[in-house]
Amino acid sequence: MNKKKQSKPKAAPASRRKGTAAPRAKVKTKAPHNTLDLFAQAVTLASGGYLFDAVTLFEEIVKSDQGNELADDALVNAGLCYIQMSLYRDAIAQFTRVIQGYPKSTIANVFGNKEVGRTAAKALFCRLRCHSALGDGASAKKDLESLKPYTDSY
Repeated sequence: MNKKKQSKPKAAPASRRKGTAAPRAKVKTKAPHNTLDLFAQAVTLASGGYLFDAVTLFEEIVKSDQGNELADDALVNAGLCYIQMSLYRDAIAQFTRVIQGYPKSTIANVFGNKEVGRTAAKALFCRLRCHSALGDGASAKKDLESLKPYTDSY
């Protein structure tokens, strides 16, 4: 009998492992049926460390319908993915889109989320963190001042 020698699968190089800011992971995803499914899929990817793939899906939610109730939350989550990758300027861009485009939107109550308030307040706080990480104290202070009116968010 002629048996073929099976080789063991090799570990992905460090640049391809989850949680890195390297090229996107090859992750098979199933086609979502609606925006909530797409959002859940993006959250699952982000939780698994597939941050670029998660950002792509969050952006897809926004592109498909900017008026969707999850669009502002998708932008915030994309920004949070960028923070995890230390891509603070990209994160700031996402948070600024929320602050300018969705000033009165509220944080979606999905998947047992315990956050309450306006999405713009969350985006301001996250943007403040990014400015601080970049050493931009003046911009961080402006964001802190801008947070004061948001007494309904925590």
